[in-house]
Amino acid sequence: MLIRNPKFFYIFLTISALFLFTGCQLLRPMISDMKIGTEVDEETMEITKKADTFSGKTDTIYASILLKNAPENTELEATWTREGREISEKSTISTSGTRYIAFNMQKPSENFRSGKYAVKIKIKGTDKELSKEFEIK
Repeated sequence: MLIRNPKFFYIFLTISALFLFTGCQLLRPMISDMKIGTEVDEETMEITKKADTFSGKTDTIYASILLKNAPENTELEATWTREGREISEKSTISTSGTRYIAFNMQKPSENFRSGKYAVKIKIKGTDKELSKEFEIK
């Protein structure tokens, strides 16, 4: 077979290699813009009242991230810790697309204990994760 236009052939070869080496998926899911606060917009799931220090009497603490380019059934997992120890079961959300996702931690019956806390949100099955530290006084 004669290749009449070598430039076209190399472009075709490059695109084919991209599909082959990326599992036929040119866009990978990404997370960014992590925020913590006490209020979240119910429609967009974006934090509307940011904070990094909370009272032990705070009812709910939210953490949100911006998820981009997520294929069907992309799983996000949130882990909440206090002083480096996990304090609740991991929360998992399965979703797709580009949008904000929010996780929350509810106040225990006897209020939050004071200390250094953190929340980590990751895309399951990948090395993509974000974490944010906060304090309860």
